[in-house]
Amino acid sequence: MDRKACLLSDIAGAGFLAVFYMGLILFFDWNMYAFTVDGFYWLLFWCSGALGSFLVSQIAASYPKWTLPAYTAAAVMFFLLLKPSYTIVVSVLLSAACTLLLYFGKSLARKLKLFRYSFCVLPILCLLITLPDTTIKKEWNEVVGKNSYSAYFLYFDGAKEIPIEVKKGEELLVTVKVKNENGGGYSYYIVDKQNRTVSSIKTNPSQLKLNIDKTDTYTIIVKGESLRGGFDVEWQNRTQDS
Repeated sequence: MDRKACLLSDIAGAGFLAVFYMGLILFFDWNMYAFTVDGFYWLLFWCSGALGSFLVSQIAASYPKWTLPAYTAAAVMFFLLLKPSYTIVVSVLLSAACTLLLYFGKSLARKLKLFRYSFCVLPILCLLITLPDTTIKKEWNEVVGKNSYSAYFLYFDGAKEIPIEVKKGEELLVTVKVKNENGGGYSYYIVDKQNRTVSSIKTNPSQLKLNIDKTDTYTIIVKGESLRGGFDVEWQNRTQDS
């Protein structure tokens, strides 16, 4: 097999793994918002798989017995770096499963030309569906105040973003009250302009507290997962230690 075909097999094997992984998530939990917000993760997952497969192929050319251990080690490092919340045991188990799927996909790509080209293209089509906002709102009613935001709805699956201008030296105190009428899931947090979560200090279960060290626009994000009811968000900008 020529070099180009080998490289395409690496890309197709990783593409097969990514598409299989996406399919499992959609099959077991049909939550389009949860799926699409991780668009960058899926792209990184696919590219890392292809790169890892290519590098392991170079190792396997000289040390064939190291093929599967090298695949597994590369996958473990990926999960530990990208998903540090996973324990080592979970990372190893996921890595072993991913290794087998990637190896299987790569083997098929080497043998079947149609499979090879299909799984070089199919992941791109899957990634395209992660571009639009798939937040679902039914019978959504909102009330916007100077320092408050309230919403009431029949169904909410996705995220609501509330941007706030905060000055350096201020303390931002956010209070969130959720009315959950059906046991749906929800969460809330604050991110900066780089989409980094910055609300690490919780004063009680319904409050987020943040000391501002740079004048900027911060965003309160309230997420719902098949939620019915409503939520109230209030915030205060006050001098630190006041």
